[in-house]
Amino acid sequence: MEDLLLLLKDLETGMLAEAMRKSPWLFPIVNTLHILGIALLFGAVSCLDLRLMGAWKTVPVPGLSRIVVPVAGTGLGLALATGVLLFLTRASRYAQNPVFQIKMGLIVLALVNLALLHRSAAWKAAQEGTATEGRRVAWAGFLSMLLWLGVLIAGRIIAYW
Repeated sequence: MEDLLLLLKDLETGMLAEAMRKSPWLFPIVNTLHILGIALLFGAVSCLDLRLMGAWKTVPVPGLSRIVVPVAGTGLGLALATGVLLFLTRASRYAQNPVFQIKMGLIVLALVNLALLHRSAAWKAAQEGTATEGRRVAWAGFLSMLLWLGVLIAGRIIAYW
């Protein structure tokens, strides 16, 4: 643990972290991009999750997923990249914050849920339009919504913990 804290302290004193802290514009720009990434991710994921749970039954899952999955992927990439930059500014502090740890755990669980859903026969059938959405995809959508909402809430609480 001591070695990890030393590594995190080194990250905090690196050029990139220093630039993030010293620039009057860099941190706010990166933070704004982080929020944009989160908005893209959560907005796109929410649309698909709601559809998987039974909303908008006239909208085909394959068509919707072709639109929202790339948007969610872009949002996730942007949120992760900017999140790393934000993390560098206070790496040791964030790493020891229990709410930050919960947020990271929720992100991992949300991504595992996504991977399991995308590998399931139910998802493949929904994508091919050969089956109506069943309980499995509905529960995966519900779990996804809960996990990503938890990520959002934890992200806000970090600032106050």
